[in-house]
Amino acid sequence: METVEQLLENLNSWAVGAVVVATGAALWWFQPGQKKYNLPPSPYWTLPLVGNIFQLMRMKKYSYETFRDLSKTKEYNKLFMIHLGPKPVLVLNHIDVVLEALVTKMNDFAGRPKSTQGMLMTEGSKDLLFGDYGPVWKFHRKVAYSAMRKFAFGEKLEGLVQNSVSKSIAEIQKKGDVPIDIRPVIMLLVFNISCGMAYGKEYAFDDPDFQHFVNITADFVDALGNGLPGDIHPWLHYLPSSRYNKLMTVKDQVFKFMRERHAECKENFDPNDPRSITDCMLQAQKEAEEEDKEMKGVLTDTHIMMGTRDLFGAGNDSITTMLIQFIAHMIQHPDIQERVHREIDAALGGAQLPTLSHRSKMVFTEACLCETLRLGTHLPLSFPVQTTCDTSVAGFDIPKDTMVLVNMWAIHRDPDFWSDPHSFNPDRFLDDAGNLDHKPPSYLPFSMGRRVCLGRSVALSSLMLAIPQLMRQFRFSSPSGEEFKLEFEESSFARIPKSYEFLVAART
Repeated sequence: METVEQLLENLNSWAVGAVVVATGAALWWFQPGQKKYNLPPSPYWTLPLVGNIFQLMRMKKYSYETFRDLSKTKEYNKLFMIHLGPKPVLVLNHIDVVLEALVTKMNDFAGRPKSTQGMLMTEGSKDLLFGDYGPVWKFHRKVAYSAMRKFAFGEKLEGLVQNSVSKSIAEIQKKGDVPIDIRPVIMLLVFNISCGMAYGKEYAFDDPDFQHFVNITADFVDALGNGLPGDIHPWLHYLPSSRYNKLMTVKDQVFKFMRERHAECKENFDPNDPRSITDCMLQAQKEAEEEDKEMKGVLTDTHIMMGTRDLFGAGNDSITTMLIQFIAHMIQHPDIQERVHREIDAALGGAQLPTLSHRSKMVFTEACLCETLRLGTHLPLSFPVQTTCDTSVAGFDIPKDTMVLVNMWAIHRDPDFWSDPHSFNPDRFLDDAGNLDHKPPSYLPFSMGRRVCLGRSVALSSLMLAIPQLMRQFRFSSPSGEEFKLEFEESSFARIPKSYEFLVAART
C-alpha cells in the first residue's frame, strides 16, 4: 500500500497539474448539506480536490519524520488530519491513540483503503493483506493460519531454518577471508525459508530461479514505492504513465514465478500428504467445496496464490532487512557482539544447531533483535487501515472510509518511553532481573488489532533460530577496521540498509 511520497512522486507533470488545477477550480471542497464533524486538527490549509498535496510535495524530510516533528507540538501531539486529494487521512503519532483505534475499537479500524495500485497488485483485493474485512476475509485468514501452524511451527520450522541457514553458511565459507556483500546470501537464507513453507521447495545459490528473484526484487520494491497517479484520483489512471508500465512489467514477472510454483503444488497435490502451506490451503479449498458447493468461488486458486504471496513476499523483505540490520548493529557495537557470542555459546553448549528450546536461554540475543526491530522500523508508516464506520479517537470524530496511518517511526522513538531513542541499547528490553520484557510500551513491530501481522510469531521464531546459528559460526566486522555507520536507502515505502561489504570470519 502506498505511503505519502509514493502518491506524490507522479504528480509533477504539467498534464496532471493542469487537470488538477482546472478541476479544482470547478469543484467545491464542502458540498451543501454535508455532515459536520468535529475532526482532528490539520497542520495545513486544505485546497478543494487536491487537499494537502502541494504542501506535502514541498516537505524537505520524509513524511514520517515531518509527522514525528509535528508530534512534538502541543496541538498535533497525538493525531492530526491531512488530505491526499479528496481522501481524508488520519495520522496517529502516539501509542495511546493507536491503542484506542486498533485495539479498543479494532472493528471500526479493520478496513483497507482501495487504490489503483493495490487492486492491480492483488488481483482485485483477493489477498489477506489488502482484502476487505468481513466473513470471507476472516475465512481466508483462518485457512492461512491453520496452514501456517502445520508448516511454520515446531520441529518443521526448526529443520527448515537450520537447513536454510546451513546453505547460506556454506556460501559464505566459499568466499574465503575477503569482504563480501552479505545481502545476496541472507536473501538466499530467507528465500529458502519462505519457499520451503509456501511451496515445499529449496534452492541453491546459483539456481536460475533464485538469481532471477534477486534481480526482480529490487525492481519490485522500487515499482511499489513509486505509486500511481490513480491512487490520488481514479480518473488520473487514464493518463499516460511510464510508472504504470514499469509496475505492470515487474508485477508480471513476480506473478509468473508464483503461478509456476502454485501450478507445481497443484499438480503434485496429495490431500493425504500435504507438504507445504499451499498444499494445506488446497486441501481446505477441496474440503470447503465438498461441504458446500457455494464455497467454490470463495477460496479460488487466485485467493490461495495471493494469500501465499502475502506470507512469502512480506516475510522475504522484512526478515532479510532485519537480519542485515542485526548484523550491522553487531559490527557497530563489538562489545554487544561479544556478549551475544558468549550467551549463544553458553546456551547451546555442545549442541550443533539451535532449536526453539534454546530461545529462553538467549534473552540478551532476543533483546538485541527487539532493539533492531524498534530502531530499524522497516515500515516507518504502517500499511494504511480504513475506518469501516463513523467512529472517534481521542474525542474527535473520524468519518467512515477515512484512511489511517500509524507513524511507527514516531512511536518507536517517543522520548517519553525510550530514553536516548536513536541509540542502539538492547538492555532497554531487559528488566532488573535480566528477563526479557515481552510487553514494552510504545512498541509495535508487527502492528496490532484486526490487521496485526499474521506471520509475526513465525518471523520471530525464524529469526531466533537463524541468528544464533549464524553468530555461533561467524564474527562480523568492518573491512576498513574503522567505525562502521549503518545508513539506509531511504524511500517512502520502507527503510532498507545500504549495501555493504563485511568481513565474515570463522570463530575458532
